[in-house]
Amino acid sequence: IHHEFTHILNQKKPYDTSFNKITESGYISGNWYQVADSTAHGAGFVTPYAMSEGAEDFAEMLSTYITKPQSYWDSILAEAKKVGGDTAVEALEQKLAKVRTYMSESWGCDIDVLRATILRRGEEMSSLDLEHLN
Repeated sequence: IHHEFTHILNQKKPYDTSFNKITESGYISGNWYQVADSTAHGAGFVTPYAMSEGAEDFAEMLSTYITKPQSYWDSILAEAKKVGGDTAVEALEQKLAKVRTYMSESWGCDIDVLRATILRRGEEMSSLDLEHLN
């Protein structure tokens, strides 16, 4: 849901396409499904699907970051360093910085606050009464 909503946000207010140049040579179009997560991380991508093209990369960055805890993000960075070295980590950090700037400047949204809210609400799901909505 968050991935697709990112596309809607980008249609309303386009992101800075210099984002696409950070790992430009790593986009592989339709072959992304053949790539392991660790390989994607080592190439500076948050998921294999992010390797399909820039707009998908942007959406995967935002949706992954806001729906996973910091420990998950840290594990991606650790694997990126192990597989691709400092270059992969720097690429992921540059992309996250561009996503952070886009959300802040275009939508007035702090993605760390958004992440905390999404994670908190996710933990509350099991205790919500969805049969008696007011």
